[in-house]
Amino acid sequence: MYKTVQVILYQMNNLSAAFFIFTSVSIATADSGIAKGKAEQKLDRDTIFVAVTQPKNAARYLESGKLKEKQRNLQGALNDYNQAISLDSRYADAYHIRGILKFKTNNLPEAITDFSKAISLNPKNSYAYHDRATAKVRLSDVRGAMMDYDMAISINPKHPLSYNDRAILKVGINDISGALSDFNKAILINSKDSFAYENRANLKRLKLNDKAGAIEDFRQAARLFRDEGSTQKLQKVIKYLQGLGATE
Repeated sequence: MYKTVQVILYQMNNLSAAFFIFTSVSIATADSGIAKGKAEQKLDRDTIFVAVTQPKNAARYLESGKLKEKQRNLQGALNDYNQAISLDSRYADAYHIRGILKFKTNNLPEAITDFSKAISLNPKNSYAYHDRATAKVRLSDVRGAMMDYDMAISINPKHPLSYNDRAILKVGINDISGALSDFNKAILINSKDSFAYENRANLKRLKLNDKAGAIEDFRQAARLFRDEGSTQKLQKVIKYLQGLGATE
């Protein structure tokens, strides 16, 4: 029986009075789905020049929208994405990227509609499945989210974020062995996945009674967060270590 996301969050928050235990890197960050590649790529001078000066076909509107989004002109970005789709109604990337923007602005039903359209036009887009799953989590559709994470992984079994986020859902439905397996896979694919180490450490600490394993994973997460310059995340992990009677 799948629990609602509200129940999952309530139970996890009861395990930690301070904050949500497991870290999901959602599509609103630069580490997720298409945001890691196409949608949130660094716009270099050539890209900016093309977006601003060249005749506007669908691809140009898409690039212009990305630039406006970088500048936090979200309505202008949405207008450009809409124009890209009006010029090319089968432009899968435009639907996907517009869906990400709608997710960021908390327009979740329309985000899911755009992700679904992107999938219908490009069924091999594992990132669109991942991102639709993340939106479904926000809408408490845990079963639908799990199915989409499964599909994302079946298409792209080398995407650590999908394993990380599916593992979090598995914790919520008390599939602890499945969650551990997914965190292990995320780390196997990317040994520098700081979030996966932190999440696996919390799983070991809270669900598996594996103090030594938790300490080892928290220490690795701390090293990675330090290397990344993520001071706030590093401090959080250090507090976990201190709570276990350990040091970095």
